[in-house]
Amino acid sequence: MQKYVFPKLEKFCQQNNAKFQAVDLRWGINEESQLSQKTLQICLNEVARCQRISPKPNFLILLGDKYGWQPIPEKILTQADIDSLVLEKWYLKDENAIPAQYLLQPRKERYEKYDVWEKEENNIKATLRNAVDKLNFSKEQRIKYFTSATHQEILNGIINPPVDIADPRKHVFAFIRETTNLPTDKSAEGFIDLDGERQDIYAKSQLDSLKKELENILVKDDHFIQYDASWDDGKPIIDRTCRLLGQVYYQLKTVLKEQLELAVDSDEIAREQQIHEDLKNQLVEHFRGRKETLNFIHNYIEDISQRKILSLIGISGSGKTSVLARLIHDMNESSQNEHSIIPYRFLGTTTSSSNVISMMQSMAGQIAQKFDKELIDMVGQGKEKDLNEIH
Repeated sequence: MQKYVFPKLEKFCQQNNAKFQAVDLRWGINEESQLSQKTLQICLNEVARCQRISPKPNFLILLGDKYGWQPIPEKILTQADIDSLVLEKWYLKDENAIPAQYLLQPRKERYEKYDVWEKEENNIKATLRNAVDKLNFSKEQRIKYFTSATHQEILNGIINPPVDIADPRKHVFAFIRETTNLPTDKSAEGFIDLDGERQDIYAKSQLDSLKKELENILVKDDHFIQYDASWDDGKPIIDRTCRLLGQVYYQLKTVLKEQLELAVDSDEIAREQQIHEDLKNQLVEHFRGRKETLNFIHNYIEDISQRKILSLIGISGSGKTSVLARLIHDMNESSQNEHSIIPYRFLGTTTSSSNVISMMQSMAGQIAQKFDKELIDMVGQGKEKDLNEIH
């Protein structure tokens, strides 16, 4: 798909003054994020980002014969019946949260090696599942303890999407691979879930149930597509690959064409501003503290003699983005000058903010609109100025 389908969709969108960006949830998770136990949260955030910036289509399901990694939850609520030794070793209590919760801690020292961590993770998983089985948890509460990362992504992408997301049954497609003569032992490692030397029966059951649920949701609109493969030379060989790729292209292009026809008159800059404003408001909704940092930045901004760039640096998850969101909020609240503007973008939130050229074009366009100018006029004025006058 990366080689044959997505480039054609990119070209189709470019011809219609739009952009197509494929996001693979299994690419790009760095080692730091894995050790910080943030892998699943990053993937779920990416699903939400795609839903937010791309109404249709925003999710494509590819399922084979493997249920996949079943992570332990990043956050769990305080439960007296959950083994205290597990909590003390791997979960740190956050009493600032309401209600209080336990946060999974980073992997350090010998646990940085995945083969060591895998055994520990399986022990924690078994302990938590045994504890949850004794509690009166709802089906929704049990999800993060008993499902794979892929399953949770699919839940967010189509089965239990946010309430403000367009009906996913109309634009989400599931392509399901069915492999004949598939081994059920270690010879199929990488293509099935294993429990020791044999196929993991629990994972197989979960996968079958997930496929059935997707079929019930999507089959009515012909969005549930099964394709055949046969086991040969240690891997599944897809029958009629070209036909499959053509079907993926046709299905996605159909939805894209419908959306492009609806979006012809939309104001791209205004929509871009709204997306970043919504994110800013979300970040500051429960923001507290950091007064010293905010005061320092405010003083820097008010000091007109400053000529240096100010950088806010901190480890991943320390709240840098939230601090800047609060700063923008405060500056907008206190500004009395109707002839000023505070353009801002949260990098990577949208397609336009993921590319430096498109991001600068969008921000420059926003400034031009504010002062009732054409972007080309602003560029022309800049060219006429002596280079010594441009700072």
